[in-house]
Amino acid sequence: MTIYLYIKTHLDTGLKYFGKTTKDNLDTYHGSGKKWKNHLKKHGTNVETKIYFSSEDISEVETVALDFSIKNNIVESKEWANLKYENGRDGGTQSEWITEKTKRKMSENRKGKPSWFGKNHSKETREVMSYKAKLRCERDGAPKGAFKKGNKAWNKGVPIDESQKEKFRETLKKTSKICEHCGKNIPKGSYTRFHGDNCKKRNNDEKRSI
Repeated sequence: MTIYLYIKTHLDTGLKYFGKTTKDNLDTYHGSGKKWKNHLKKHGTNVETKIYFSSEDISEVETVALDFSIKNNIVESKEWANLKYENGRDGGTQSEWITEKTKRKMSENRKGKPSWFGKNHSKETREVMSYKAKLRCERDGAPKGAFKKGNKAWNKGVPIDESQKEKFRETLKKTSKICEHCGKNIPKGSYTRFHGDNCKKRNNDEKRSI
């Protein structure tokens, strides 16, 4: 099975996405990144696709994918839509697959850069955030300050009647999808994250075949 590493570039906005797939129809396969998919929904699918690397050796693919991800800083750079370093296996880095050499590269790449934790927002940004929080309170009937960080959920314990539960069940039936690797019927939201190319059974089968 051939594994492809590809670069997709949105021709209208210039945003790029680096990904991996085993599908041969790379032009019709849009990619699975959350930020990238949201970008396509907003700006359309006028995208150019280039194959960066291909191989049947998963270890080789992993080395190339991580090396490209780090050199191009695809997580922090605004030029890229990736939210995680691509490892050529499941779209995200996992410590058991990353060598010490790669970890050192990642560490060097992050040195001197501010963490997004504890970020200080400007006065204008805080005012916008406050305004949006008030709108959410009014919309959802929540008490004032209900959405502040650290507060307990104001609607926790609100009972759901049987008619609402039935609506939820029907919605799940309509939006579910069967995973081609494990055969489970999964809601689409969970399918993208935990099944399909990211299915544990698929990844375990690949590990056994190496």
